[in-house]
Amino acid sequence: MKIQRIRRSGARCAALLLAAAMAVTTAWYAESDSSREVYAASFDDISGHWAESYIEKAIDYGFVNGYEDGTFKPDAPITRAEFTTMFNGALENKAEADIDFTDVTEDDWFYEDISRGVAASFITGYSDTEFAPGRNITRQEAAVMISRIVPSAGENATLKVFGDYGDVAVWAEDAFSRIVAKGYIGGYDDGNLHPGDNLTRAQAAKLMTDIIESENIISRNQTVVLPGVTLRDTIYTNQISVGEDVEDGDVLISNCVILGTLNVEGGGTEDNGGGVTIRDSRVSKAVVHRNSQPVSVRAEGETTVLDTELTEEPYLSEGNLELSGDFGRGFVSVSAGRAAYASLAGDFSSVIISGSKVDLALESGTIDNLSAESYATKTNIFLLSGTTVNTADIRAEGFVFEGEGAIRQLNANADGITYETAPENITVASGVTEMPKQVIIERITPLLKSLAVRFFDGSGEASYTNLPVSASAFNYYIPADSTELTLHFRAVDDAAASGYVDNPVYTVRYNGISQAVDMQNGTAVCEIPIRAGTDSQTVTVSVGSDNRDYGTKNYTITLHRISGEIAGIRCGADDISGYLADSRTEAEAWPYVTNSTSAAVTVSLSELQNADFVSYSIYRMAESGEQLVAEGISGGNTVTLDSGYTYRIVTSCRCYSDSYAGCRTIEGETAWLSLH
Repeated sequence: MKIQRIRRSGARCAALLLAAAMAVTTAWYAESDSSREVYAASFDDISGHWAESYIEKAIDYGFVNGYEDGTFKPDAPITRAEFTTMFNGALENKAEADIDFTDVTEDDWFYEDISRGVAASFITGYSDTEFAPGRNITRQEAAVMISRIVPSAGENATLKVFGDYGDVAVWAEDAFSRIVAKGYIGGYDDGNLHPGDNLTRAQAAKLMTDIIESENIISRNQTVVLPGVTLRDTIYTNQISVGEDVEDGDVLISNCVILGTLNVEGGGTEDNGGGVTIRDSRVSKAVVHRNSQPVSVRAEGETTVLDTELTEEPYLSEGNLELSGDFGRGFVSVSAGRAAYASLAGDFSSVIISGSKVDLALESGTIDNLSAESYATKTNIFLLSGTTVNTADIRAEGFVFEGEGAIRQLNANADGITYETAPENITVASGVTEMPKQVIIERITPLLKSLAVRFFDGSGEASYTNLPVSASAFNYYIPADSTELTLHFRAVDDAAASGYVDNPVYTVRYNGISQAVDMQNGTAVCEIPIRAGTDSQTVTVSVGSDNRDYGTKNYTITLHRISGEIAGIRCGADDISGYLADSRTEAEAWPYVTNSTSAAVTVSLSELQNADFVSYSIYRMAESGEQLVAEGISGGNTVTLDSGYTYRIVTSCRCYSDSYAGCRTIEGETAWLSLH
């Protein structure tokens, strides 16, 4: 399902697929101490100007006006404040945020628009305290702002075709590449970009007009009311909500920019095939607060979510992020509100505990900076094995760290901080009387009773292997062309046995991506669509509990993809590798001509990681069918073949592992050779 294209024509139309709330459109009039722009039906200085039609459209759209003296001044530079104000008017951006710029005061005509630009996250200052509103905006500064407003997933143009590409600042390269690819900024007639030149009023009018007419822009508040909806290729300038009616369903946000707030009030979890996936998108602010039910929100690809607020039972995860400049940063700043029961998986720059009684688990990855103010009392942070908090700055009394995860630096600024795993370094502030201390926690770690793997090879033959759950890491070997894998597993179900818990919770991740788990007669079944190829891949099976007083046990299966490739083939001293073909037709079209009735052929095989025996067999093709000529020959050995025939060379390899029994021989590559 896709949102309909919405264009600005006076007031915007409502999207039929979403429930819309009414918005009020207001005109913009820029005022300053030195000038005041007013509407004019025509201007003395735009007739014949290259941007005349764009300026007229910009006036009609209502986001820019002329001066009192009847001029537009198309070639005059535009300031950072004016450019921000024009964009807010063009996009009907309404949300506001607190600002800390010392050079922007509430008495300034542009104060409200700077506040809106900060809320929408398309502007930043030269520093935390300086915005420089009166400074003329350069073309590369404008490119950065625009790149934060328009969807640009996959857009990438080389700048080296422009003579002055080396003048583009490092901080603007990615943005310039995207905006040039989108066609909003290009080179001058001299073949240069002029990134440091001032942007003119005419250029700004053209930029904004092009964006309005080329992009899907929705300025009214929207609510998704059905599961399975995809929001794609759209700019949302105010609020977009995933509503309660989505329930446990899924919603995909793909290549969108949300300048306002994304409210997540509905959606299920990754484990049951639901949740909200944000892919290749930029979100200024997300508020995740589904009442009384868990909900997953996942960031993928080029996604950046700048500010995320969590309450209730959210699960945030990051996967397959593609970092490039402002894009692919995942969840940048996360705050957990009062009584939140949250889980995180990924690498997070900042996590702030903004309320009391928070229970937060870091399931995988890192938190660069974890902070908690004095009001964040009665908070538990659970760090699973393998996770890391680089710096924890704690000002809340009685703060608790549990789990086996690492804390690199703990800054203890309050009494009564406890930890299960000792931090590498602890700094205690003056005035702290109750020193941080280690507390040993006795907890039950759930265990699996059985774990089995099944796959089908290229011939359709099934391989079914039981892994010994006494171990926790396994190597598993499958052909390169296998694309399906099925796991069957069961938790310990004897209440008197070690590792038993009530109502175990299963999680399966393939290369970090959560997979659906179904229960069939007490056995958990997970069917995983795996990638073909020769690279190693990882499947992690976790068994835990909804109660964090219990631990979590991870079982890691490393999939080694086996493809017995032929590295080369020789006839005596001659390299005849070029005569190998992967189809019989090609082999017959370009045969290798021998000088005698027989040829001493040597086949070399590529070295395979994690395989203990690689060999090849040769079949001669005859009218009566295939005839076995040589079987199980090691690479590098010589086989004498008669000329006048086409041969099929089949490689095979036998996997090995000390972590499970039942190794088998797996067929690899097949090649053809014709000798004449």
